[in-house]
Amino acid sequence: MLVYLAILLAAPTVRAAPAATDLPTGWHLLEACAVDGADRVIQSSKWTRSWNNTAANCIAKCNTQGYAFAGLEYGVECHCGKGISADIVSAPVSECSTLCPGDNTQTCGAGWRISLYAKDVNTMPVYSLPTGWSTLMECAYDSAARLFTDTQVNYLTTNTPSVCASHCADGGYAYSGVEYGRECYCGNTLATSLVARPDSDCYMDCAGDATQNCGGNWAVQLYSNPSLVASRSASASASASTTSTSGSPTSSSVAFPSDWSVLHACSVDNGNRILPQTNTLNDNTPARCAQLCYSRGYKVSGTEYGRECYCGDSFSFPPVDRPASECSFACTGDATQKCGAGWRIQLVGDSSLGSSTTTSTSAGPSATADPLGLPSGWQTAYRCAIDDASRILGQFNTLSNNSPSNCAEVCSDKGYHIAAVEYGGECMCGDSFNFAP
Repeated sequence: MLVYLAILLAAPTVRAAPAATDLPTGWHLLEACAVDGADRVIQSSKWTRSWNNTAANCIAKCNTQGYAFAGLEYGVECHCGKGISADIVSAPVSECSTLCPGDNTQTCGAGWRISLYAKDVNTMPVYSLPTGWSTLMECAYDSAARLFTDTQVNYLTTNTPSVCASHCADGGYAYSGVEYGRECYCGNTLATSLVARPDSDCYMDCAGDATQNCGGNWAVQLYSNPSLVASRSASASASASTTSTSGSPTSSSVAFPSDWSVLHACSVDNGNRILPQTNTLNDNTPARCAQLCYSRGYKVSGTEYGRECYCGDSFSFPPVDRPASECSFACTGDATQKCGAGWRIQLVGDSSLGSSTTTSTSAGPSATADPLGLPSGWQTAYRCAIDDASRILGQFNTLSNNSPSNCAEVCSDKGYHIAAVEYGGECMCGDSFNFAP
């Protein structure tokens, strides 16, 4: 007897992202399925794994933390961020096929496939600037030359656009700019014409309020006070008129403030900065820097890298003296004088501080040669430690030339004092560990 079997195949159940009506109020589907990668479609992505993951749950989590974008990937992953890549690559919806563990009637992306959601523009919070200040450019290109000819650099743990603008106004500046989370730039004169970047490039959390954006990597948000710009222009014209008749002081005629002298002819600096307040001067000399710091009520000044001028009331760490020959960079205000070098600083201050700031002239631990070739002031803290998805350090970079030394340089340039290398090309920076190594 022959038996015939009818083999029936059930049509595959098509599951997809939830309908717009099922999303939290104020959010919409941006891309049902997109390609993700190591650089992440959601910029400055902070992600967690959740075993009740759904679009609604993930969006609620991102919304509570002040983020404007949410993404679901690999079923359990919920990604939150303030920015989104300008070049989203769409993928077939069928490739976002991993079921959501919190609701198996929905899909939550897949391996390197992400479902993207965005907050409606009209539901985004509005933050105010100080009176008289307004946005000059939402996001602009910056570079090592900086956008202001008289740039003052500040690293603010309370940084937001409003806090930075207030800080600059208190210093008599007409322009402000926030960048890389905690960097606040002040100035009175724009050095170059501004070139706009996509707003999404300015996505980093502000150090003082993670719900606000404070620029990005070489991406700066710019603000100005038109009344201060006008008054500064008038002041500059008056100054030029006066100078034409009476002449301006030369660098050689500028002297240290009364009772100030050289405390350390050449010392080691590092990413922690031996003096906290930073300025960039096109007419820098040890005396001009000292006069600037003195006029602002500080007791110590330092010149470094030719044009950098640092101010403070005390040292962030004990000075480690080096041969004067290592402070070899010509000053921007007088090429016959020396203004420190890379991670080398000349320290000047009130002579009464001399005895309290004298330290050993030996190189000390920070100058000890390191087999990894680390920058001056850096040393190995842990040769190998365990990391996980929450990341032991918060700021992430991917470097094509990654090495312990190059990573430490990158972190140092960004003002951090801890660096870590991982997975070949990954470089992470921070000021403290998110969990114990």
